[in-house]
Amino acid sequence: VQKVFHKYFSEPSLSFSISFSEHPDLPRQWQDYASGGTGFVLGWSIDSEYPEKPLPMWVTYDPIRQESLIDGLIEFHFDYFGHVVVKGEEPLRAWTRVGLSLAIMLDVVLQTFKETKWSSEAEFRYVYQFFEGYIPIERTFKTREGCGVQKRYIDADFSQAALRRVL
Repeated sequence: VQKVFHKYFSEPSLSFSISFSEHPDLPRQWQDYASGGTGFVLGWSIDSEYPEKPLPMWVTYDPIRQESLIDGLIEFHFDYFGHVVVKGEEPLRAWTRVGLSLAIMLDVVLQTFKETKWSSEAEFRYVYQFFEGYIPIERTFKTREGCGVQKRYIDADFSQAALRRVL
């Protein structure tokens, strides 16, 4: 199931996220994210007004909590499916709508799961999600090389964000 989900939903995903940490000066972050400690940190305020409307989400590190969130999403969608079929909606049509909704929600939630070993970062993320047929004309998707594969990214407008500090 994981391989099929990755092939049909994660790889062609139009979700992107940007991460913020509650603790910007952790030695591990400098080593892992800042070119072995030679980079810098920009301290942006997450309370700023942004011209785009990303989904604000805290990262979940606890695998039991992650599993509970996934189970809850699946249960919610199956309950809704049963409800609309009982109300008379044609099952194949209902399943198509419910399945697509579930895939979109899983794509967003999985953008905010990390292993427990990273929990000291206390990350907050903005998740940008675009849907086929609902992509703003001015939005350009770009690619860059990363770990031997092409990774897609977007430019996000943080020109109105309050810069609190530079480390």
